[in-house]
Amino acid sequence: MMLPKVFKIILPHLQKYVWYVARARDVATFVFPKIHLLQEKNIEIVHITEELLEAIEIARPSYSKQAVTYLACGHIGLAAMHYGKIVGMAWMFCNNSSRRVRTIYFPLDPGRAWIHALWVHPDYRGLGLGQTLIVWGARTAIQVMGNEA
Repeated sequence: MMLPKVFKIILPHLQKYVWYVARARDVATFVFPKIHLLQEKNIEIVHITEELLEAIEIARPSYSKQAVTYLACGHIGLAAMHYGKIVGMAWMFCNNSSRRVRTIYFPLDPGRAWIHALWVHPDYRGLGLGQTLIVWGARTAIQVMGNEA
């Protein structure tokens, strides 16, 4: 299998951040060998809604305020759930408009998606959960923006 091209971007004004950019349709085709471990542990991926704010607060104290901000700004949240407990999260913003949109941190060009704020509980690291959240984010971007993502 040929892996898709991934671009490494370092922005001059945000030197401490490194951005890795790939087409969502390429990322969504990745196959990770650890995915079966998530199924064995009964971990499911769900969209974050206001109903999950209490579970977010339990998983990451004081983070539910940030989650409310993300939801209000149109970000899409993904949560990895293990028997009703959040054990991982990722957020994304899809710009499916025809103009540049200002996200919370920077402007995002049309037809682009930004996956950010990825977090996995320390007890669940090493299972491929972060990779799975990225793949789900890419698949969600394709659903929201179409195959041009």
